[in-house]
Amino acid sequence: MVLGCGVDIEEIDRFAKHLDLDKKPPAFIYEVFTDREIKINAAFRKELRFPIGFTCKESVFKAFGISWTNSPISWKDIELIFKGDSLTEFEIRLGGYARELFDKKGIKHIDSYLEYNDTYVMFQVVVLK
Repeated sequence: MVLGCGVDIEEIDRFAKHLDLDKKPPAFIYEVFTDREIKINAAFRKELRFPIGFTCKESVFKAFGISWTNSPISWKDIELIFKGDSLTEFEIRLGGYARELFDKKGIKHIDSYLEYNDTYVMFQVVVLK
């Protein structure tokens, strides 16, 4: 049974202009991503991995029916962990209040879909009971 669905789309260039990939990431990156995500994202295709991670987190908020502005869920409660050098093999991990909400709502599975091209990144999350 579907309990919620969230979709987010980001323009890659719009996101990248705030991220000088040759220097230390800005404070925004440290507010949104865990240290593990920053290390993994910076290792391969960072110009895509950071926007993909951001759209994933936004999609999870939406699937839970809440916003990051009105929720005790922290950005860092949601992690998108890529496997190796892949952009399409990843795991969504929940901690903190996101994990509590997952358990409280009786969610059993998070289904996700990622699509990207040279201009946009789109991420969809469906939470299932």
